[in-house]
Amino acid sequence: LESDTPSEMIVNEIARRLKSPIEPEIIESRPENMDAQEESVDLTKLPVPFWSEMDAGRYIGTWHINVTKDPENGQTNVGIYRMQMVDEKTTYVSFSPRSDINSHLEKAEKMDQPLPMAVAIGVDERIILAAATSIRSGVDEYHHASGLMKNPLKLVKAIEVDLDVPQESEIILEGYLRPH
Repeated sequence: LESDTPSEMIVNEIARRLKSPIEPEIIESRPENMDAQEESVDLTKLPVPFWSEMDAGRYIGTWHINVTKDPENGQTNVGIYRMQMVDEKTTYVSFSPRSDINSHLEKAEKMDQPLPMAVAIGVDERIILAAATSIRSGVDEYHHASGLMKNPLKLVKAIEVDLDVPQESEIILEGYLRPH
């Protein structure tokens, strides 16, 4: 939309596009710059700021997406969940008891398994918008991001966990939510 589009028209266009989800496209080959750097992971080397004097610590990726799958049915959830950095390889993830990620974690805990999670930082803002939108549980936000883009979102397999992430992500963090 043009930069001078009135707010009401923007809201109406977003609502219209969200009603027309599009299947994302899985790309088989990763971009050349998508290399695993497991040994060199150090979150303290990323720009992880203190956002407020009231915060208990530094928060990574407050303009990012968190990707998980329901361990029973494989349904993807894409959301935005605040992550407090604990040390160079660990974060806390904050989410509501009513969120899909919580449901996924509870199911993984019953199986006594960790829940794989990918965090994509530096993604298209339409993906952020779809992840932040209250879409009913069980609906894949990637389809709605594609609808907002009016083209299939290009996804690639993460390197270490069985999750799909946006191909054009600037940074991908991969790991596990530990049970219990």
